[in-house]
Amino acid sequence: MKRLFRIGTSIFSKSIFPVLTWILLSVTIAPEISNVFSLTYPIQFISLTLFYLFGSGANIKAKREKNDAAIQSGMFVGTFVFLLITTLLIVNINGYLSFFNVDVSFYRVLTIYAIFFEFLRYVLSIILEKLYFEAKEKIAYIISFLFNFTNFLIVVIVSLLTKNQIAIALSSLIPSTIFIFALFCSQLKKFKLDLNFLSNFKYESSGIVCCIVIFLTYFFSYGNAFQFGPEIILVITFTNLITDSQWDSFEAVSTTVKIDTSSGNYNHKTSTKNQIIYSMVVALSSILFFLIFFDIYKINLKIGLIFLFFNIVDMMLSPIYYGFDSFIQLEYSPTKNIINHLLGYAIRFSIGTFMRNEYCIIIAQIVSSLFMCIFSLYIRFAKYKIDKNGKLIRTDKKITV
Repeated sequence: MKRLFRIGTSIFSKSIFPVLTWILLSVTIAPEISNVFSLTYPIQFISLTLFYLFGSGANIKAKREKNDAAIQSGMFVGTFVFLLITTLLIVNINGYLSFFNVDVSFYRVLTIYAIFFEFLRYVLSIILEKLYFEAKEKIAYIISFLFNFTNFLIVVIVSLLTKNQIAIALSSLIPSTIFIFALFCSQLKKFKLDLNFLSNFKYESSGIVCCIVIFLTYFFSYGNAFQFGPEIILVITFTNLITDSQWDSFEAVSTTVKIDTSSGNYNHKTSTKNQIIYSMVVALSSILFFLIFFDIYKINLKIGLIFLFFNIVDMMLSPIYYGFDSFIQLEYSPTKNIINHLLGYAIRFSIGTFMRNEYCIIIAQIVSSLFMCIFSLYIRFAKYKIDKNGKLIRTDKKITV
């Protein structure tokens, strides 16, 4: 339980300060500026795709195959790949913003800032993942907190002194880039470059495939939902702001299951109990955020509560598709797990992209999650039973895991 909350707190702190930064900028510059958060939201799933392949997948490979070079290779290649993607996005920023039918001149500078800062967050994430697998959660938390709190403090000070977007962006990015570069160099030791990432993909195949699909889903479903006008855009942005850090922190559930399963120490009974408690705490924090920040944004209360309700329901389902799902990926069948996620996100893509309704995004989200939960529950009860110690026993092959 302590490890789950340590990792979760570390991830939460890494995510919450960017959220608070956009809330601050919406006050100091203009309320609409926080829409940058939603405009760049799909890019988070490009980052997560690369994180699964070059970060999490590499660490699992190192554990299971005793290949320490996998971690260093993943850090190096993953950083290079995402830097290239980041550069391409910034070069084509006008076309990116035009797709969402927003004022390019108003959003351009801070959208570039948000994209490059997402790159820095990605590098930080793969470093923190390495530390988690080395059982250095406390060090990871300190690093994450210092980086994000310092950046937030800089933005607070500069945005109170000037509304110049370029000044705000540079004052944040220059010290953050220096910090991440120094941290990256400190963790990147001498290694033999290993370009065989097939094992990385195998261990995290469902997450990688899903992130690609969900990037497309958010990209096109946001284009669909944004057609319903400023009111719905503001609700979507507000909901993202008050739940994004919480959703990010659910990676702690996946991470702990992956570490335990990779080490042969997974206890389903204990793990599920811890995850349920964790989910309740995270869900309550989203409700608290809603109450704290609602007055700042003055969104449509009815629409806002509907979005919040479905997010809370989804969070309470998370122990199934964040927890046991990670176990299925590593111990049961990566192929079937991918199929489950592909079908689930295909449903999400279809509803979010083609449903002509202001609730298309949230309806797509909950239907997709329910579908994937049903699959995971079927595997759990059809293929496994729990012994007296809380371990899972494979009933069809009689293998204890």
